[in-house]
Amino acid sequence: MIRFKQFLIEQELTPKKLKTAKEIATEFITLPDVEGYRENAYQDTGGIWTVGPGITRYSTGMEVGEGDIIPLKYGMKELHYHIDNKVIPNLSKKIPNWDKMSENQKAALISFSYNAGENFYNAKGFETITNALSDQANWNKVPDALKLYNKGKNIKTGQKEVLPGLVKRRANEGSIWSGTYQGSKSNEPVQTIEPTKNTLTDTLEIAADVVRKPLEAMGTVLGGITPIPKSRTSPTQETTYVVKSGDTLSKIAGGDQKAIDAIAAANAIKDLNKIYPGQKLKIPSR
Repeated sequence: MIRFKQFLIEQELTPKKLKTAKEIATEFITLPDVEGYRENAYQDTGGIWTVGPGITRYSTGMEVGEGDIIPLKYGMKELHYHIDNKVIPNLSKKIPNWDKMSENQKAALISFSYNAGENFYNAKGFETITNALSDQANWNKVPDALKLYNKGKNIKTGQKEVLPGLVKRRANEGSIWSGTYQGSKSNEPVQTIEPTKNTLTDTLEIAADVVRKPLEAMGTVLGGITPIPKSRTSPTQETTYVVKSGDTLSKIAGGDQKAIDAIAAANAIKDLNKIYPGQKLKIPSR
């Protein structure tokens, strides 16, 4: 009994490990009412094929497509890869005083950029949040600035409109920034255990191969995972758009970052700010 009491005292005196920005953001992003997690690919409100925790493009550059299925541990591997190699490097390089931010503040921006695009800072249409982040004296304006970015493209109407889900997400990201977020009251975050390395992930490095290759060809490398492979029966359709004077990729894509990325990838555009009148762009659609 004495030893047990001493153990309890030691536990209380031992500082609890604080969560990193990545851990906070991952837990939030994977909440059912944020990105959640879906093993089967679906079209988001803008018509972009998405799978797992909001993945639209795999780590190898392959786009998510109809029929894709991705088991939890591979989907989380892709999410972690994107945060570590795309989001954090971009934010830490572009946003002033990134190193002075708290883990909560960084987490709020990781979540925002995972949804709006990691190149949002100083981009057209993101002037308010850029101004709020540009000077530490303006950081108190960040929560209100985040709330402005609550619109998305409606796949049915083709118009941008305020989406209730984004309104809630932006408000919660503001609370995360301020350190007042209390978490989801009714939903638990998805299990986010780091995937163990195996022959499949070491060799393929992409969950897409898990769901697009026949199980017979995979043998036992799945380590117990039995995803259902589906072949694609409807190839990507493309339309051609001729760039007009004053056009930007953001304007053409209706401000949807996922659509911007898809157009840039389809046309091998490296600089998102450089398109010219008369240029013919392939516009992916499904």
